[in-house]
Amino acid sequence: MQIPPSYVDVVIGIAGSNISYIRRASGATVTVQETRGVPREMTVEVNGTASQNFMADAATPQTQTSASMAIINPYGIHIS
Repeated sequence: MQIPPSYVDVVIGIAGSNISYIRRASGATVTVQETRGVPREMTVEVNGTASQNFMADAATPQTQTSASMAIINPYGIHIS
């Protein structure tokens, strides 16, 4: 999922609290890094089983329209 600068704080949370919650609640592996070639934008990648990815998506703060947010899982399915 690509996160524009204005939403990074909401998704990550204070001191990473939201990302930590998503990891604990879903059991999925969640990584956050800067998006290559896009200044100040962050990419969040979620890896796990289909069930873990579903739970991570459910726990993610919904800050944009679903058309512009997608979680890419190892099965190549985009969950929005």
